[in-house]
Amino acid sequence: MKYLCLYYSATGNTERAVELVKRGLEAEGSHMDEVEVRKGAAAPRIEGYDRLLVAFPVLAFSPPVFVTRFLRTLPLGAGMRACVLAVDAGGGGSAAAVAARVLRRRGYRVTVSARASYADNWTQLVQPGDRETRVEMTRVGDAMVAGFLRALRGGQAADNGRRSIMDAIVGFLFGVFGRRFLGKMYFADDDCNACGKCVKRCPASAIVLEKGRHARPCWKASCEDCNACVNRCPKNAVVTSVARLAVLLAAITGFLVLGIRLYSAYLRPPFAALIPAALATVVDVVAVTAIVGLAHVLGIGPFDAFILKYLQRVPGIRKLFAWSFMKNWRRYIAEPVEN
Repeated sequence: MKYLCLYYSATGNTERAVELVKRGLEAEGSHMDEVEVRKGAAAPRIEGYDRLLVAFPVLAFSPPVFVTRFLRTLPLGAGMRACVLAVDAGGGGSAAAVAARVLRRRGYRVTVSARASYADNWTQLVQPGDRETRVEMTRVGDAMVAGFLRALRGGQAADNGRRSIMDAIVGFLFGVFGRRFLGKMYFADDDCNACGKCVKRCPASAIVLEKGRHARPCWKASCEDCNACVNRCPKNAVVTSVARLAVLLAAITGFLVLGIRLYSAYLRPPFAALIPAALATVVDVVAVTAIVGLAHVLGIGPFDAFILKYLQRVPGIRKLFAWSFMKNWRRYIAEPVEN
């Protein structure tokens, strides 16, 4: 049996799971080739393979946005068997079901979909566990991968749960707004030596290294918030900037208030005269929703690019932006599989 594995790993959990699967399959005489998924990468050829394996970390109960988009570009499966492994930190929700649905729409027959839970790597806002916790979570995750392998042998679905409404809502909001806003909280403090490792490791190509003597990385709105950069920085220089969070929230709130006032003063009155009273509430809800989205876009877009970006370069102000509650936190990189 010949497998093609498409995977992405932010801090090594998915990479460890894939390695365990590969060793288990090869011990039975099968073969597995691996292709790392990155934004903008061309879909691989599937000719010559018997089964497709997709593995990814779970972000907000969903696959990373760029992984889902990548799966939609795969060649038509024509009934080829596929299996999905979603790697989470104890709460993956129905992420595997999302990937399975995309694969089915591309013509693949998904025979196994499952999850494996490893240690939490959301270092941006959560302190990673101590070594004892990591060891225990690694044991749990490895055991779940072993169950996934047993399911592969038996050809029966290990976990084909449906997408819940709550998972869908959280996943949608994170994919459209959350990941972009959280990405704008990252900041490279003065420990940064502009090595560029975060730029090279970013799967979404969302980090740009500025030019000049004091070059520092900056995060674009296409960030997936996978936490690869904050955990893999060799200087622990990537931090969560409380000042950036506060200023961006203030800016977005200001744009929101301004937008609602302009709508109420100039657009709502003519709308009210043209539409039935029964539809007025619906129009208001749609308008406010659009204003919220626009305020978010203006905050993390033009405001960040043309004002905040230059404000944080001022020496005295830069120290304020560099302060972070998680500077001295542990970072998380999964242990590689022992030889």
